Amino acid sequence: MRADLVAGLTILAVSSALLVFGGFLPLSALTSNRMGILWPLVILSVLVLLSWALVLLSLRKKGLSEEPPQSSAARRKIVFRIAAIASYIPLLSIFGFYLSAFVFSLVLPPLLGKAKWRVSAGFAIVFTLALWGLFGILMRQTLPVGYLWAAFLPADW
Repeated sequence: MRADLVAGLTILAVSSALLVFGGFLPLSALTSNRMGILWPLVILSVLVLLSWALVLLSLRKKGLSEEPPQSSAARRKIVFRIAAIASYIPLLSIFGFYLSAFVFSLVLPPLLGKAKWRVSAGFAIVFTLALWGLFGILMRQTLPVGYLWAAFLPADW
């Protein structure tokens, strides 16, 4: 089975299960205000729609043959991507959401050979400001600040 079909079906199953069974969680477990409950539902709904699109596009491709075996360099790149994504979670708890998102979007594309450092720096700045505008200003959501910044914030933050 092709990797894109497996990925689409996996994302579809997980996001559908969270969308269906997540409604049984108490609202206090999800958010402290009314607007916050809308955000997880929107994200999960978009994930369900996008995963359906991925499954349908995968099935439209000619043949369901296996993909050719990958070289060791391609495998190393995949392992590096997984390690980089997995390192984001510990960075999130230490540095907070905004700084982690900035560093992640700054460093990852050049290391993967997808963008130059200047382009990545511009994207990281715009991306971080867009996240702050969306979550901090429009939705008024408090995002994780991390252990590093918690010492500098007021107690009622």
